[in-house]
Amino acid sequence: MTHVSVCLCTFRRASLVNTLVGLAAQKLQAGITFDVVVVDSDLQGSAQSVVERTQSTLPISIRYVRADVAGVAAARNLAVANAVGPWLAFLDDDEVPATNWLSALVTCAECHQAQVVFGTVETRYPDGCPAWIRDVDLFGKYTAPTGTRVQHGPTCNTLLWRHALDGQPHVFDLSYGTTGGEDTELFKRLSAQGVVMVTCREAVVSETIESHRLNRHFLMRKAVRVGETYFRIFFAEAPLFARASLLARASAQCLLASLMALILLPFGLGHSMVYQIKAAANLGKLRAALGQSAVELYKG
Repeated sequence: MTHVSVCLCTFRRASLVNTLVGLAAQKLQAGITFDVVVVDSDLQGSAQSVVERTQSTLPISIRYVRADVAGVAAARNLAVANAVGPWLAFLDDDEVPATNWLSALVTCAECHQAQVVFGTVETRYPDGCPAWIRDVDLFGKYTAPTGTRVQHGPTCNTLLWRHALDGQPHVFDLSYGTTGGEDTELFKRLSAQGVVMVTCREAVVSETIESHRLNRHFLMRKAVRVGETYFRIFFAEAPLFARASLLARASAQCLLASLMALILLPFGLGHSMVYQIKAAANLGKLRAALGQSAVELYKG
C-alpha cells in the first residue's frame, strides 16, 4: 500500500476549487491512496469556507490548516508538518491534475527507484491573453524525458519520499518566503546528499495563467527574481573565483541578450521578450551579487 499526502498551499485563489475537484477525479492504481492537506497562507483564513464547502461535495479526505506566519516557505513547511503519508505530493492552487497524475508519479518513482519525481506542467492561457505571450509560450515550462536524472526543480508538481528529508536542519528555508526559490534550495540540498531525482512527462497538471500576470512588467520582475535566487542558492557561498566567473558570464550574457532583444523587436514583441527575459535573469544575478534588495513576488 502506498499512501500519499498531497500538500496544497493556497492564497486567495478561487481556482483552488478546480484543483480539489481534479484531485477528487484521480483514477488510482490498486494499492495507492491519498489525502489532501490544504494550507491557507492568508492569515485571515479566507480559504476555510471554500475548503469546507467543496469538501462536502467530494469523496476525498481534506484537512484545512491556516498558517500563522506569512510566506510561501512557511506554508509549505506547515503542509509537511501536517502530512501523514510516507510520500508527499506538491501541487499549486492554480493547477488541475490529469486523472492519472498521482498514479504516474508513484509509478515513475518505483520504476526509477527515485525519492523525488518532477512532473509536467502544461501552460494554458485565458481568453484575452496578448498574442505576443501566447505565440512564443512565454510562461511555458520544459520537462525533460521521463527518467532523466536532475539535481533540482520546483514543487509545482512533485512527489517526494518523506524520509529523504531526514537529517535536514529545516525543510523549506523561511528566508525565501516572499521571493520564492525555497523549493529549488531544498532540492539542491537533497541532491547534494545523494537523493535520486527524476522527471516524469506522464504526470501532467495544467496551469492557467492569471490575467494580472500577462504583461511585460510581471515577466521581467519574475526573470530578475529567478536570477537573484539562482545566485543566492548556487553561488552565494561559492569560492571567490567561482563567483567572479559567474558574474563575468552574467554580464556578457546580459549584454548579448539585450542586443538580441533589440534586433528581434521589429519581428514581434514576443520574440524580443524571450531575450529580454534572459537579460533580466542575468541582471538579477548581478543585483544579488551587489546585495540589492530582492524582488518579492509573494509579499501578498
